[in-house]
Amino acid sequence: NTGSPEGSSDFTTLVILHGHNWHGGTFSRLIPLAHRNNIRLVLLNRRDYPGSTPYTDEERAMVAKLTPNTDEEALAQAREKFSIFLKDRAREVYDFLEDLVKRDNIPPSQRDLNTGGIVVAGWSLGALWTTSLLAYAPQFPVNDVDLSQYVRRVIVLDTGNIVMGYPRRSDMYTRAFDPRLSLEERAASYDMWDRALAISGYYPHGD
Repeated sequence: NTGSPEGSSDFTTLVILHGHNWHGGTFSRLIPLAHRNNIRLVLLNRRDYPGSTPYTDEERAMVAKLTPNTDEEALAQAREKFSIFLKDRAREVYDFLEDLVKRDNIPPSQRDLNTGGIVVAGWSLGALWTTSLLAYAPQFPVNDVDLSQYVRRVIVLDTGNIVMGYPRRSDMYTRAFDPRLSLEERAASYDMWDRALAISGYYPHGD
């Protein structure tokens, strides 16, 4: 949390939710840029990441372990439980934003001037948290703070098609989902360095 830019009454608060493999520190290079751009930067670590609250056993149980052989009934139950899990995560983000406004004198959004308020960004898997916030926020009661007067924009930053609910394209190759490989070989695709090499490379394409 960089705090408010000195002397500013119309700064924008940018809250970033990180992805799967790395915590909020992955955006630490933005910190020196925040105040000079009239931004208060908040790098929010999601639950179960350093400095944040671990999930309980009950919460973990809401996320089912599925295989390609999982039957339809089990899939339906898993979807129902996961929807509840995501609603709970959306509520946590909602409550955090509400508390941020109450405690830290966040200026209201001025949409016509593109200043003030809060911009919430979810990077990679973090987009699941921001889209859940959009989906479930209308169901949450408005307490002391009407967040619609503060949240100016929600950003989905470089996420995957699966996170957004789209099926994998037939011409996309992901080693983690290759049925020709053993479970051990597929699991190895989540090794930190192997994954870092894969996702930080540049590839020629026709578009």
